[in-house]
Amino acid sequence: MIAIVSKDRRNIIGCQSIKTSTILAPGKGPKYILNGIDSYTILGEHSVVLGMYAEAEDIEKEIEAIREAVERGERTYILQYSMSDEDN
Repeated sequence: MIAIVSKDRRNIIGCQSIKTSTILAPGKGPKYILNGIDSYTILGEHSVVLGMYAEAEDIEKEIEAIREAVERGERTYILQYSMSDEDN
């Protein structure tokens, strides 16, 4: 479990795992979403959107940075590569 802090530093989400998804009709906005899985129930997993990304390289760098933070035993991670509200 790692606590992930949103880029605007307004939200902290305790994540058991993360997943990516593609936005099917992105237009000019983001193409990818990073979801944090914060709990599992009988009905399935509960996810929270952690960040949005314009390019595949950005979300890949974010996942790698989160993986490294987990390996180092860090308890929190601040998103570094997600788009900010000004980028949308």
